[in-house]
Amino acid sequence: MQDNPADKVQQVLAIFKDCNVDQWANELKEKYLQTALQHLEDIAVVSTRKQPLKELADFLIQREH
Repeated sequence: MQDNPADKVQQVLAIFKDCNVDQWANELKEKYLQTALQHLEDIAVVSTRKQPLKELADFLIQREH
């Protein structure tokens, strides 16, 4: 790899893309989200009290960074 940090970052990102790391990470993210939401549903609390946590989870999952 070259000495330029920006080039190194681009090369590593290219390796990640070639190995489908982004797809794997998104699938894992979805799996853990569904598990967390199921645990939230299993808690004996009124549904309206759970809604803010569901909205926060959706926000965190949809953000790019």
